[in-house]
Amino acid sequence: MTATPFRFSSLSAFLIVLSVFLLTASVASAQQKESPLLLPKEEIVDYLTSEDRSDMVLGLNRYVVLPEEERTPELREALVEGLRKENERRRAFHLSDRSYLYEGDDTSALALVGEVKEWRDPAYIDVLLPWLCCGSEPVWIDFGREVFRPILDFVYAAEPGYENSVIGGIGVLRIMVDYWGLDSFSDDERERMRQVVLRHISGEYMPERWDALSPAIVLAYSLGEADLLHVAQDVVNDEDELRRRGITYDDGMLLVRERLSKALAGTLKFPQYEDYLEWKKEVEQEMMEFRRLQDSE
Repeated sequence: MTATPFRFSSLSAFLIVLSVFLLTASVASAQQKESPLLLPKEEIVDYLTSEDRSDMVLGLNRYVVLPEEERTPELREALVEGLRKENERRRAFHLSDRSYLYEGDDTSALALVGEVKEWRDPAYIDVLLPWLCCGSEPVWIDFGREVFRPILDFVYAAEPGYENSVIGGIGVLRIMVDYWGLDSFSDDERERMRQVVLRHISGEYMPERWDALSPAIVLAYSLGEADLLHVAQDVVNDEDELRRRGITYDDGMLLVRERLSKALAGTLKFPQYEDYLEWKKEVEQEMMEFRRLQDSE
């Protein structure tokens, strides 16, 4: 399958990286200007693990300005516990009848996730699974092959409250299949991925989400499941079925139909891990330039 030019910095992924960087930079800048006393590490641990979200954010702000050599194992574990509690808060809101009113600061949440994700440690994959969304599919390759099964299990389970991450996880599975090759997966793993695709195409999971159809179609293509692509064709061409599901976003369905048409023709091209590496170099250069300009002020 041929890679296509891929510009992460075009929108969401670049904004995520930039927002996390800006949070860290702004905290560091404020501390340099105001020279407040750094909190003792024991207090940072208490703040990071607090049930009070504002305390967690304060602890995070103090953590991110610590030199790398001062980030002790106890602080790292507290950071993980803080993320675990943030995940629980977010899921509770998403399961409530006012999920659109999540009382959290996404910049702080993304910074918290970014710190843990930056370790690329598969031991912490469980707290990162709720963050499979956000346009960062290739990053998970860096964790190694051993995180594939936890990700597959998470996507397969499709537990309520994690809808966006499940949809993002389908894209993660796709890039893993493309990167490691379909032959590297067991019959059981391939069958479970096939079931994931079928459930999203058939509407068993999230029937009203048109945006679940597109990654399911792309994963079916990477799996070489032509029969599932034909099932998807029946669905997207059935206006009654789409209305029954409540799928009415015409522009979104145009994208789904375009990708399906290319998949059926065998011409679908999608971003690969190598494109991510090129993008990462560009972002690092942009961040270095940003720091240079900031330091010159």
